[in-house]
Amino acid sequence: MKWTGSYDKCHIDHIDKKRWLFAMYTICFGIMVMLVFGRFLYYGKSFVGGADGLSQVAPTMQYTGQYYRALLKNILQGNLQIPMWDMSIGFGMNILQVISFDPVYILCSVLFVHDIAVGIAIFDMLCLYLAGIMFIALCYNLGCNRYAALAAALAYIFNGYILNYCIAQNSFLRLFIVLPMILLGVYNVTKKNRYGIFVLAVLYNITLGPLNIYTIGIVLIFCFCMAYIFSDRKKGVADFFSYIWKPVLIYILEMLVMAVFLIPTMYKVVSGGRIGNASINFQWLYDVSYYRSLFHGLVGIDEIGIHGYLGVTTLAVLAVVSLVTRRKKNILEKKLCVFGIIALFLAIFPIGSYLFNGGIGFNHRFLFVLDFYLCVVLAVMFPKLFELDLREKKKLFISAVIYIMVYALISIWSDKNVDYAMEFMLFYLVLVMFGRKIKMSWVVGIVCVELAVFSYIIYEPSQENVIGKFEDIKYLEEKVSVKQISVLQNILDEGNYRVEDIQKKSAKTKDSNIGMRSGYNALDGYFSFMYDDIMDTMCGLGVSQTGAPFNIFDLDNRTALYTLGGVQYIVKDPEAKENVPWGYEMVYEQEIEIEGKNRTVQVYRNSNALPLMYAYSNYLLREDYDKLEPYEKEQAMMQGIVLEDQEDIGDSEIQPIELKLDSRVVLEKDEILAQIQEQLEQRMQEGNRSQSPLEITENGFICKASKVTLTITLPEEYIGCENYLYLEGLRYSPKGYINYKDYLLGENPSKYKINTFRYNARKDMENSSLSAKITTTLGKNQKTVLIWGEGSQYDTGRRDIVSNMGYHGKTGKTFQLRLEGRGEYTFSDIRVVVQPMDSYGANYVKLQECKATDMQITGNYVQGSLVTMNDRMLCIAIPYQKGWKAWVNGEETKISKANGMYMAIPLKAGHNGILLHYTIPGLKEGAMVSSVTILSLGVLGIIQIYRRKRRCCKT
Repeated sequence: MKWTGSYDKCHIDHIDKKRWLFAMYTICFGIMVMLVFGRFLYYGKSFVGGADGLSQVAPTMQYTGQYYRALLKNILQGNLQIPMWDMSIGFGMNILQVISFDPVYILCSVLFVHDIAVGIAIFDMLCLYLAGIMFIALCYNLGCNRYAALAAALAYIFNGYILNYCIAQNSFLRLFIVLPMILLGVYNVTKKNRYGIFVLAVLYNITLGPLNIYTIGIVLIFCFCMAYIFSDRKKGVADFFSYIWKPVLIYILEMLVMAVFLIPTMYKVVSGGRIGNASINFQWLYDVSYYRSLFHGLVGIDEIGIHGYLGVTTLAVLAVVSLVTRRKKNILEKKLCVFGIIALFLAIFPIGSYLFNGGIGFNHRFLFVLDFYLCVVLAVMFPKLFELDLREKKKLFISAVIYIMVYALISIWSDKNVDYAMEFMLFYLVLVMFGRKIKMSWVVGIVCVELAVFSYIIYEPSQENVIGKFEDIKYLEEKVSVKQISVLQNILDEGNYRVEDIQKKSAKTKDSNIGMRSGYNALDGYFSFMYDDIMDTMCGLGVSQTGAPFNIFDLDNRTALYTLGGVQYIVKDPEAKENVPWGYEMVYEQEIEIEGKNRTVQVYRNSNALPLMYAYSNYLLREDYDKLEPYEKEQAMMQGIVLEDQEDIGDSEIQPIELKLDSRVVLEKDEILAQIQEQLEQRMQEGNRSQSPLEITENGFICKASKVTLTITLPEEYIGCENYLYLEGLRYSPKGYINYKDYLLGENPSKYKINTFRYNARKDMENSSLSAKITTTLGKNQKTVLIWGEGSQYDTGRRDIVSNMGYHGKTGKTFQLRLEGRGEYTFSDIRVVVQPMDSYGANYVKLQECKATDMQITGNYVQGSLVTMNDRMLCIAIPYQKGWKAWVNGEETKISKANGMYMAIPLKAGHNGILLHYTIPGLKEGAMVSSVTILSLGVLGIIQIYRRKRRCCKT
């Protein structure tokens, strides 16, 4: 088919027949889905997988479906109350942490709430299909060849970013829909003065949340600027504003119309602890391994930086080379060259990550924009590749050969195969150089084969086995619901309390959000915008059981923290390597089938349990509380409520507390380091080595080996204590294999050992980890602490760690300390602390003197009552947040923040009836803004219609 060379009209006969293009895309999409994802069905795998599949992706869809079903049911029954808060979400949080306003997501979650595996699969496929439709629509409007649009669309939705990352993290699939959709809207605005698609795209983008608004907004700004620069208008500042004022006004008006959704979600973002919490070390350039991954991952499966992927068809690389080397470029091609320079700059320099992440982290998810760009270039240049003159073919050939050679060198250096990608590139190159009258449909077929092979390399168990990260469909439901928690149904207890579980697994990432998953209340949570008060409190207490700072596994089985948080039951696997906290006694045991195996599950009850409402007779101010050591703070909260300032007391007559702290430091830093040094010297003598795997410095340790295990001896055996390893100001700096060459090679290494070292050093550079683990083992209790290092997106700088080595009726004389992670561990202090439980019993009894016995949680309301003999401060073990209001005996009362993250209200002597109500912060303001905007637009619309009618009557 002959290429006309014009972008003003259709390039090919009958290109205006859209039905052919969309029908052919639908057929190809169906075939490619079976080729790419059919192995999921073959191997019995779901689309729930990766680090967040069980903890976030699946339970979020399940909860969203249940929420909207319940909301619809309430409306049909005449109950117009909207649930805004749920005790089972994290520590008890806003429903906006979970639910989505994406119409596609809502539809799938509501229809398939009882079969999440199917719901997620259909949502993923719908997103991919719609992304391709939007991309084809954009290509059609750009005047691209229909086969080019088809090939580029398939390359766009089956690229490495989607296959490696987005299928597991399906919330990012929406970006692949909205990006071409909003750029199609920009095209219609700038070329046709039509705003319909632009309006719809902006509305859809707003439903996806503030971060997507920000990310797509950056792209939008670039596009409008480029459209203006390449326009025929007379350039100037005034003219620029006259050019963009209308789309900007529409964008602002749409945000105002959607303020009822936007303002509450904006508040969720800014009040989350993730904003400004990351410790980002600014850098001008990445390390060498990033650039190797970027070059190799352009057409390969490599992860680029942190969560970055490309993996486009090799034909797109040839298309880019053809675009760059082309002598005569039309306007569209010039625009693509400028966009290419910008995209390359953002990919090469760290400023791209800083810009697109907006200061809340450091990763390379923004590379999806580069994927989009490469596929657009492919759509534009596809037919022209087969119409090159001799000079252009020479340039293309030389460039392609250089690319293949560099690719091969990087593959050899990184010990990676010179894989199928280069074979396809050579095949395409032969077609371009020597092919005459090549049918475009054949090339589309070859692209489909390449994408199918690419997916085979990624997913097949005998290859990269990414499919192994996904959960089996057979056991998905019981994994999502945390089946072992279901034994609590046999416990006759209708009170409001929290539960925790202790499983056999050492990795707790899959156990996050057990409350939302099981329907019970818990003290954990994994949400990107976890309340900042919760994160600050966890940091201040030195809680060690966290993944990312906003992923809290549990409160480390620390007795006081569990009791103050109302944890009444613990469900435990008998084979788990963690001790049950003090005060918990086994009350039930049952054998249940989990993942096809019979397992015994035990239920422990806290005999000293507190409800979620209990009152203090003494207080401690925050400024005094902050001066305490992290392990002393829980003792302080057992004796007096922690208030932010004196004004929180109001006219209450409660008294300040005189703290009685009985925790003891049994091993100081010098004693611990002396023991470690003695062990290291002994090992060096036994191994006849001049260097040790661990070096003690003034500021901590230098760990030269990937794993070092040490034995620490305690002065004596301690009875009835919790035992803590305390690390003050801990920071981990990851180092590579190459940094410790002298130690790893040893003295007088052989040539074989030197070559092996070089090989391992290269492998280490490609697969280096930014995290480390510190594991303690005391008796049968084993506890692992995850430490994120410098350069990680989850690094928050120095932090205090209190690792609970468990409650022991009688401790052993020694414990093991294991460091896993090569690098530098710096800290200002290290000590072993024991906390006797004797005083805790007395403190529990005192707190139980005044507690709510009839607490109820109903929708957005929490209520209870208690009788006090004197003035007290009531602690409500529910996270403090703007949006709560409280009434005591019908009179509105100020709510204060207490114990770092909970709520408190003052009580007078006598009977006190307490009622709390929650409203989503910003909802009223957002509803008001939306109503005023819609009303104003409606009035303006009526006025416009009236004026038009008057003009018609006059004429």
